[in-house]
Amino acid sequence: MLRFILWLLSQPLFWVALGVAFGPFFFVRGFLLLRRQRLIADTPRSTVRGAALGRIEVSGRAVGPYTQVSKCSELSKLPCEGGQCQTRRE
Repeated sequence: MLRFILWLLSQPLFWVALGVAFGPFFFVRGFLLLRRQRLIADTPRSTVRGAALGRIEVSGRAVGPYTQVSKCSELSKLPCEGGQCQTRRE
């Protein structure tokens, strides 16, 4: 079995077939990751009032009567407000 695997890895036609099979997948995946990276890079930092206009990045501490514990607070040990919270290191 090991001899067959070594023989198969030494065949150029095997690598061509592998590239034809998986190449388009990784090509499309690369462009999807690039689109996501550009979307994150182009998101402006704004106030909460600007959230009605579209995607924004807001930083600060949330306070209010409806403060709840969410996934965000697992890292910072602080209560979070709202639905989606992402943390990142700078």
